[in-house]
Amino acid sequence: YIGSLDVARPNSRVEIVAAMRRIRYEFKVKNIKKKKVNIMVSVDGVKVLLRKKKK
Repeated sequence: YIGSLDVARPNSRVEIVAAMRRIRYEFKVKNIKKKKVNIMVSVDGVKVLLRKKKK
């Protein structure tokens, strides 16, 4: 999960990309480490699982 940002009805792709860049910039400023996850998509919904290290 990188983050979320409320954007009032984005009209163009440029506005969406700008919002994504703002989120990434905030992560870099706060020096937050992103977690590795597995995403499972099914007809029931989307499941996000933390990736476990293999020993």
